[in-house]
Amino acid sequence: MQDYRYYALGLLVLGLFGLAFYAQKTWLPTQLREVQASLNLPTRYAFIADLDAPQLAVYDTYEDKLTEIIALKAPAQLISVSRIGGVLAYGERNRRVIYVLDLSSRQQQAIDLENGVTALSMHSGGRWIAYSTANAVVIYDRNQQSRQRIAISGEVGLTYSADGQYLFVAEMAQGIVHQVRLNQATSRSFSVNQPISAVSVSPITQAVYFTSDTHLYRYDSHGNDGDDGSDGGDEQALNQLPISAQRHRPYLSSDGRNLFVFDSMADSMGQSIGQSIAWVDPHTLVVKQRIPFTQTATQSPAQTPERINEMHTGWLAQVLVMNVGNQLISVDFVNAPDRIQQTPLGAPIHRAIVLADSKTYLATIPDAQMLLRFDLRTQTLQPMMALPLERPGAIVMGETNTLCH
Repeated sequence: MQDYRYYALGLLVLGLFGLAFYAQKTWLPTQLREVQASLNLPTRYAFIADLDAPQLAVYDTYEDKLTEIIALKAPAQLISVSRIGGVLAYGERNRRVIYVLDLSSRQQQAIDLENGVTALSMHSGGRWIAYSTANAVVIYDRNQQSRQRIAISGEVGLTYSADGQYLFVAEMAQGIVHQVRLNQATSRSFSVNQPISAVSVSPITQAVYFTSDTHLYRYDSHGNDGDDGSDGGDEQALNQLPISAQRHRPYLSSDGRNLFVFDSMADSMGQSIGQSIAWVDPHTLVVKQRIPFTQTATQSPAQTPERINEMHTGWLAQVLVMNVGNQLISVDFVNAPDRIQQTPLGAPIHRAIVLADSKTYLATIPDAQMLLRFDLRTQTLQPMMALPLERPGAIVMGETNTLCH
């Protein structure tokens, strides 16, 4: 009989342990449990860098809240995240090291460089990291641990094609674009012999778009590489449209069917009186309409390549929003192209993204330590969120509504 009592007591103890384990899993505060969750959910989590401190804020876009602060090895003055590979690369400008953060395990790996880094971009699958130094762009293959170097001069723009096969390196001061086939480590180049913007790449045709001071260019990259990585010969085509774009990077809508370009407006004496946005057919380079606004953009993305796009589209790919000075300018270019809405901000935006559902525009304001949220359906500001960062920098996310990642 005594044996049965001991047996029953043992079952009771095991039951209590099981109940305690279940309670721990079930009743722990939600925030503490989420800290242990994988961050490899590219449509859910956005990451906000701190320009001055080695920390990274994690913003849950589903729950609309900050979930944790990740301690980094250095301030993420340069940062890029893969779309599907679950990794994030970051580094401090002009330092000879970059770091890779695994979004599942939170482990961080250092990659030593020969020279200080000035820009970086992570491939959609996480295999390649392209970064620039003072005189070269280096493409680091994380699988092979090999490096491919391209000699450059001045600032560059780094843009991957939507299919992930190519990297386009724009030497903006020199007017040279390098097309790199990643899996074969081969490249070819062309030049327009004048300063240019960074490039945007169509997800439909793989055509490359960029501007100079006076023209919009389309380079038909499809077919210009042979299957063996060799030069495709006479198939290359460079088309152009005269336009006063001032080297602002052209922007493709999220469906790839509309192209938007800054265009200066002038009076009868040729003096600039503001700017318009030229709404261009990306296939024919015909201007569909010009959307005027009064304030002139003060800084060209060609001068700040880390700003991926000044323009974004969202909400059924028909609302265009852009940051000009200390304000947002938005317009429903399909239903009301003549109705321009200007929303004052009080301080300039550092970096912006549009969520994958195309409904919300998110941006960081370093001077205000705030996360800005703009509803693209109603074109209205939502309450700003305070950020526990010293100086909020870039905001990045795996899956967004922006083509040029």
